[in-house]
Amino acid sequence: MFQNQPIQIDSKFIIVRFLFLFIATLTFTGCLDNEIYVDKEKWIITTCDKHSLTQMYIEKKGGVLYRIKLRKNGSGDLFALKGDNTEFEITVHDVVINEFKLEPNSFYKIVNVSNGDATGSTISLETDSNTNIKVISEKNCH
Repeated sequence: MFQNQPIQIDSKFIIVRFLFLFIATLTFTGCLDNEIYVDKEKWIITTCDKHSLTQMYIEKKGGVLYRIKLRKNGSGDLFALKGDNTEFEITVHDVVINEFKLEPNSFYKIVNVSNGDATGSTISLETDSNTNIKVISEKNCH
């Protein structure tokens, strides 16, 4: 009775299925965010969702703006507030610098814009006279 009969698929079904898959894909890919936090004990910045830090801005009060961009072969797991950051290119006023160091008695605003379709995440921190970190607006991912 059903043998050798071609299967006919309604074109409306194909369109609805395509739209559903397209919307589902957009929903899942749009779930990335830019939330970051500062680990004061390890002196690092990292993301809450364990995605790479690919682009950040660190603005020191007084007008110095550091642009931080992940190099092609870098993992971007974390950014050190003191120490080695060879995975990142750090620029100030369009000049590449070798390292980033917090300065004593300073105020910083850190903005992560790694995921371009999400709102940037901002953390402010301040250092004391010994360059110890006092986080002003702390985000905790735990």
